[in-house]
Amino acid sequence: MTDGERVESAVAQDLIAWARTRLGEEASPAVVFEHISAALREHLGRWIGADAFDALAGRAAHLERARFAPLRRAEWRPSETPALTGVEAELGPDADPFAPILFILTALVDLLGRFIGQEMACRLVRDGLIDTPDATQQYAEEAT
Repeated sequence: MTDGERVESAVAQDLIAWARTRLGEEASPAVVFEHISAALREHLGRWIGADAFDALAGRAAHLERARFAPLRRAEWRPSETPALTGVEAELGPDADPFAPILFILTALVDLLGRFIGQEMACRLVRDGLIDTPDATQQYAEEAT
């Protein structure tokens, strides 16, 4: 894993933690992903447009299919519900159910970073969602 992938993976992990804090630790991976997907589409859509976000999301899922076997049938369609399909049946009983989300979100941040730079992509995603006043308070409370 490169330093860039570590940074992007950390942003993805933060997004998952942020969503689980907002929704409750018992929230299923599908519900967590739906929440993250909708929030990212709304937030990033302001900057790059909803169609561009949808294209990045689709490309992120496509790239991860080759790297992570449980995603070989995955489709991420942010404008639809469910946004992520084709994953559940592919995970083994001992697999981390949030791993597919982590891989796809990491790929999304990486792709966005290729256009606007890694630091800006990480800031745009992290600061736009996690560091909003409402989210910051909830995220901080969870960390204590």
